[in-house]
Amino acid sequence: MIGSGEKKKSLGIRVLGPPEIVLGRDVLSKSVFDKPYALLLYLAVDRRRHRRADLIHLFWPGMSEQSGRHNLNSTIYILKKRLGIPEVFENDRIAVWWSFSPTGADPVDLVRFQDERPADGCEILHEPSFCDRCREKIRLQLEEYRGPFLEDATIPCSPVFDRWVEDIRERMNVRSKHLERLLSGKRPIVARKEIPDISWEYRQLTILHVHVQVGAASEGEPDRLLKWLREFKDISEAVVLDRGGWIAPFHGAGVLAYFGFPEAQENASRLAICAAREILERTSLPENAPPR
Repeated sequence: MIGSGEKKKSLGIRVLGPPEIVLGRDVLSKSVFDKPYALLLYLAVDRRRHRRADLIHLFWPGMSEQSGRHNLNSTIYILKKRLGIPEVFENDRIAVWWSFSPTGADPVDLVRFQDERPADGCEILHEPSFCDRCREKIRLQLEEYRGPFLEDATIPCSPVFDRWVEDIRERMNVRSKHLERLLSGKRPIVARKEIPDISWEYRQLTILHVHVQVGAASEGEPDRLLKWLREFKDISEAVVLDRGGWIAPFHGAGVLAYFGFPEAQENASRLAICAAREILERTSLPENAPPR
């Protein structure tokens, strides 16, 4: 809700599928060709402080600095006048930024769609695929995905804006598949010796390293120790593979695994932590080995 007293109105911004801005019961816009509303959509999705010079380059590429500043100032003035309330975004001489703080759910569907927090009353590290409350939240998130980000919407002659849109479309598509996989309860399984052939790219990766230091046990019977290490490694690798991890080559007493590779996983960190906890629960140190 925004505004005060009887003037409070709900703000809703939909960017998954055809864009739509709703204030109260009024649909303000369904097009990014309208620069004031295009600016609002951009600020609502990318909530950093944006330098005025960057916004000018984004919305009016190739325009002179003086003309660009004039257009941006006019756009900000028109947008504030249309919204009628000051709480949605702020600006100063250097930057413009989103400042809306909702009392309830976020007004932007994309933000709700990306929410990684567990359902109310659920733990962060439990498996959401087998939790009724988490599954219901996932179903509601998938309902938010009406189509590609800013579907059929663009700003003429703005390649920077187009690249921004395409990048988010790709990430939201990956996110949608990830949620569908969680809802199905299936985990991506990667063969232990598979070496993927992928191009260079930046990606978030979680590395799990389980290193064993058996201490005094190494001074006992080596055959028993080697047998235990083989069993430990087999159990650890099975746990990693079951949770969608990839076993990396590792020479030593332990296991090295990647989560989020070769297939991107938005919950890679959680899967890695859950795998580590399960390994500890299913294994124990050899007899006479001090804990390390």
